[in-house]
Amino acid sequence: MIGKLKTLDFILLFTVITLTIIGILLIFSSSQGKGGLWQKQLIWAVFSIFLLLSVLFINIKSLIFYSPIFFILSTLPLIYLLFFGKRIAGAKSWIDFGYFSVQPSEFVKITTALFLAKIISEFKSDSLKIKNFLIISFVIFFPFSLIFLQPDYGTALTFLVLLASSIFTAGIRTTTLVFIVIFLLIGGFFTWEYVLKDYHKARIIAMFFPEFDPEGSSYQLIQSKIALGSGGLSGAGFLKGTQTKAGFLPAPSTDFILSSAGEEFGFLGILIILSLYTILFLRVFKIMKNIKDRSVLIFIFLIFSIIFFQFLLNVLMVLGFFPVIGIPLPFLSYGGSSLLSLYLSIGLIMNGKLRGELEV
Repeated sequence: MIGKLKTLDFILLFTVITLTIIGILLIFSSSQGKGGLWQKQLIWAVFSIFLLLSVLFINIKSLIFYSPIFFILSTLPLIYLLFFGKRIAGAKSWIDFGYFSVQPSEFVKITTALFLAKIISEFKSDSLKIKNFLIISFVIFFPFSLIFLQPDYGTALTFLVLLASSIFTAGIRTTTLVFIVIFLLIGGFFTWEYVLKDYHKARIIAMFFPEFDPEGSSYQLIQSKIALGSGGLSGAGFLKGTQTKAGFLPAPSTDFILSSAGEEFGFLGILIILSLYTILFLRVFKIMKNIKDRSVLIFIFLIFSIIFFQFLLNVLMVLGFFPVIGIPLPFLSYGGSSLLSLYLSIGLIMNGKLRGELEV
């Protein structure tokens, strides 16, 4: 195994560390160095790098084999939070340990992907039967429901991404596709009529009509666009973003950190950040191309899907093309649990490269 470490994807590792450093700088700027946010993120980053290197020595195939146990154990904190969790920022999503808090749902995404990789790789058919679709749906909707009830809609949405990615990976029959379309139409209607609250619907309407409520549901989108536009080509400069410093830009260290980056570093800064994400995704694609073990390949694809769509939806959100539902930008946004789970994911992807290329 030590010899295999020489083949570690150092470009991928360098890319995620660079994004993390940029994120810490943006968190420092957007919080104006107060509240200790950037120090906490730095501490989480050190632990995350250590975790990434540690998981390289674990056999990822063993993790997939025992994934049902990990899946069940990881959902227990979600059940605990639902009944005994303390409501923070309107949601029961964090377990408070004093100086720091942990968000269990971030790690459930990984255990769910491991479990799905095991299930899908054991399907006998090359195309998804309705029975198999229902099995996948049950595995996903169990943690999805617990997280949705917290409520944490942004994280819950990533589980729907897992569902779509699982269907794509497993292949699909025409009859199953028709069943899924009907299922989604009924589910969408039920969600709009009986699940979404008025302010959720207002945010969706605001996405298409920003002038709908400029001081209410549209406020965040408008301020995000102002911050991005005010940066121009090269930005106002580090620590000089007026929208952020004056408190007009909402959640500048978390959901709208890309808007903060655009204001201070301009179009060129955004271009550099997007280029780093492009390198990250291309490196993961290169790893997937060489994986021969099916369960490992499925797992890496599912994890890649989560990271990619979280990135995509955040970018669309800050540009006003997606409702504001609380989706952090991977590696940049403030959040210890998010950063730790992302590094764990990258570590497992690298593990798949080390162990999945030759072992079938």
